[in-house]
Amino acid sequence: MYTMNMRLLAAIDEDGLPLIRHGPERQEPQSLQKYSFFVAKIAMVVCAILLVAVGLVVSWLIKYTGTLS
Repeated sequence: MYTMNMRLLAAIDEDGLPLIRHGPERQEPQSLQKYSFFVAKIAMVVCAILLVAVGLVVSWLIKYTGTLS
């Protein structure tokens, strides 16, 4: 019972207003979450391209140094 009361109290700020936002105020964090997810996807694609490029350079160096000896 004590934890249930604490949960109810935690959802109300000092002025007695609910901390859980509704309406357009709540949509702002959701759009920010979508934006950060989009940025993370782009970052993963860029990292994948860079890793492939590094792998190609390393394989070319191995092939080139093998022909020198």
